[in-house]
Amino acid sequence: MNGVDIVTRPGFWNIPVWAIIGIYVLGIAAAICCAVGIRKSYLLWRAGKPYAMDKETKRRWGFFVKEGLEQKRIIRKPLGSWLHFWIFWGFVFLFFGTCLAVLDWDIGKLVFGKQFLAGNVYYFYKFILDIAGVVCLIGLGMAFYRRFIKQGKQYEKSVRFLWILGSLAVIILTGYIVEALRLAAENPPYASCSPVGNFLAKVFYSGMSKEQLEAQHLYIWILHGVISLMFVAAIPMTYFAHMYKSPTSIYWQRTKPRGLVEKIDNIEEQESFGISKFGQFNWHDRLNFDACVECGRCTSVCPVNRAGGPLDPREIILSLKKRMMEGYTKTEEVLVPDVVSKESLLACTTCGACVEQCPSRIEIVNTIQQMRCSLALEEGQFAEGVAKTLQNIQSVGNPWGLDPDTRWAWLEGLDVAFAEPGVHYDILYWVGCSAAYDKRNQKIAKAMIKILKHSGLSFAVMQEEMCNAEFARRVGEEYLYQIQTQTNIDNLRQYNFS
Repeated sequence: MNGVDIVTRPGFWNIPVWAIIGIYVLGIAAAICCAVGIRKSYLLWRAGKPYAMDKETKRRWGFFVKEGLEQKRIIRKPLGSWLHFWIFWGFVFLFFGTCLAVLDWDIGKLVFGKQFLAGNVYYFYKFILDIAGVVCLIGLGMAFYRRFIKQGKQYEKSVRFLWILGSLAVIILTGYIVEALRLAAENPPYASCSPVGNFLAKVFYSGMSKEQLEAQHLYIWILHGVISLMFVAAIPMTYFAHMYKSPTSIYWQRTKPRGLVEKIDNIEEQESFGISKFGQFNWHDRLNFDACVECGRCTSVCPVNRAGGPLDPREIILSLKKRMMEGYTKTEEVLVPDVVSKESLLACTTCGACVEQCPSRIEIVNTIQQMRCSLALEEGQFAEGVAKTLQNIQSVGNPWGLDPDTRWAWLEGLDVAFAEPGVHYDILYWVGCSAAYDKRNQKIAKAMIKILKHSGLSFAVMQEEMCNAEFARRVGEEYLYQIQTQTNIDNLRQYNFS
């Protein structure tokens, strides 16, 4: 207690000077190791090609808060989501609790001669940290159950993840034991403010002498400190690196519309297309690979994978991450089939379900599309049946190879005009290939025409309409897409509509 009988946090209770000095030295070394490791990650990302990200800082901080801190994307699933939420926020409180303890003693006590963790503030501080530890342990227990007991092929059941969960649990449990030993030795009146530590003190240590308690306290305190600092030092080198990699990926996610395929400018002048070698990936791609948390959500929602197809989005990202970690000597080696199988790339439907579910906002579809573009434009490789469909689009303007002269046969008797140059129309109705050729979809088009007629607006259809070839772009045939798109744009410019 201090001079006015206000209880303050006991700093280094029962800890000799040599242990205090040792823990400070280890703490500084651990912080340096962690900082060096984070810098290595940064250099690994920046080794990729330049990529200009859109500058929407305010929006990016919104992503960071909602998806990184509030974890709105994480908590979509009942068990897996909440256990991560509890582990995350439990350790956030424990981390800041440790920081407050350092400030309270090293700054408050040693510099200003007054501690701020005193009285009711200290009691509340102790209670919150005890509860935070319990929340973490519950989350870790749930994680163990989900990964090692509950069935689920997307979860890796290995010693690596057993160590990951176990190391976190050991740090929390040794912290509780240190607190329990001190409470058992001192038996202070505020012991109930540490419910877990007080419970352990009464159940396991009530019959021990003060000398025994102090001896065990010193031993466990050193063990707890060393393990905790080793954990800090090892963060960049282990699975725990996702604590900074995932939030970074969330912050730097593309703000452009989901599924947007970026145009290849001056396509006829390009010497290469898409990505065929790892060295062609940009820094944002590399950050994405490194940010994977191996949760398997992408694979669990992939329609191709669920249907028994060859596509496993998680394995694609992990394979690329492994290649990145192998160093610069392999950046010029081909990716397909050495790293990623051709079958898995060609099987993707580009639906975007994997990106929507990814907690790190990894652009998996964009990565697949870039590699598929290389297969299409440099090697002419497509999934079965796709090449014929592309030929049909190029030759007759529709994916089924049907007679272009019959495109408007369904309009017979509907009194719909074809657009004429120089005439103004309120609406130029783009029908599309499916509605023009498929009898079921023709019913939709006819219903739309009825709506337009009842609206009183002037409208017409464009006789030169043909496939926009967006499908071709998705399978990597950017050249055909640009030709078809430009043709349609040129035709549209003939007419006046608004």
